[in-house]
Amino acid sequence: MKISVAMCTYNGARFIREQLESILGQTRVPDEIVICDDGSADDTLGVARETLAGFSGRVQLVANPENLGFAKNFEKAISLCGGDIIFLSDQDDVWQRDKLEKMCAIFAERDDVILAFHDSALVDSQLRPLQPSFWACMLPPFHPEEFECGDYRHLFMVNMVQGSACAFRRALFAAAAPLPPEAYHDEWLALTAIGHGQMLPIRETLMQYRQGNNVIGGMHPSLLGRIYGWLTRFHRKAEVRMGDLRRREAVLQAAQERFASGWTEEEREALDFYLHFIRERFALFEHCQLSHLHPQAYRRAYRERGRYFLLKDLCIALCRIGRATR
Repeated sequence: MKISVAMCTYNGARFIREQLESILGQTRVPDEIVICDDGSADDTLGVARETLAGFSGRVQLVANPENLGFAKNFEKAISLCGGDIIFLSDQDDVWQRDKLEKMCAIFAERDDVILAFHDSALVDSQLRPLQPSFWACMLPPFHPEEFECGDYRHLFMVNMVQGSACAFRRALFAAAAPLPPEAYHDEWLALTAIGHGQMLPIRETLMQYRQGNNVIGGMHPSLLGRIYGWLTRFHRKAEVRMGDLRRREAVLQAAQERFASGWTEEEREALDFYLHFIRERFALFEHCQLSHLHPQAYRRAYRERGRYFLLKDLCIALCRIGRATR
């Protein structure tokens, strides 16, 4: 079983050596490392080339002629991989020494697993501990037992599959490509996996997930910090939220068009619910009509955190109403 690592970089010279050394120091070393750099202004590729000088496997270092953005850059890096199993890597994390060995064992033992992903420990830029579990910090909380039972319906609401913590069979990317322009690479791989095989969560923290340098991070601010942010940036939050909802709606519609024929009736019904819920929330923000606020829908979508998200959306909507009447 040939193993590839696909890494995307952008101005990552500060941390990339540490990450590459953690990959080279694995108890099961990869057969190939592919790095696609998205127009770094620093010496990211130079540091990578130097660090990989003694690696006996295949190395591809690619400098993009123009900036692609992180999702399309990952799509390119994955497309260049020749391995049977592909691991995704950020430029600034640190892997546990047995990450590859443990995850490869799962694919070797279970032919039905098409994608596996593990939990991560959150650390600061100096690798000092912040939170012991990325899964515990997710909003809404991630329930791995659902995935273990083959229930992936909540993926339509929010992506639980962290890209830098996942590995997948090459066949999954063949089904996923090309990625829709609105989609993030990890969320699209997860949506593609529905109906194509088992997605298996690994209840171990096999990576230190560095915070403060990622496009999409894992740490949430404190409650007081969130309240302060709501009170001072409501209007901007509403604009950002509407953009996020429109993007997510486009991603789910693309998944529906390409994959829904292979889903169960329950999965298709769940997607219809989440698409309707997204549109109702967008109407709430755009038209400031509180009639679009449905508590039961928030409970179904966000479970135990439903009240939190309902109150948050209500505050944003009321702020927009106040601005409109001034």
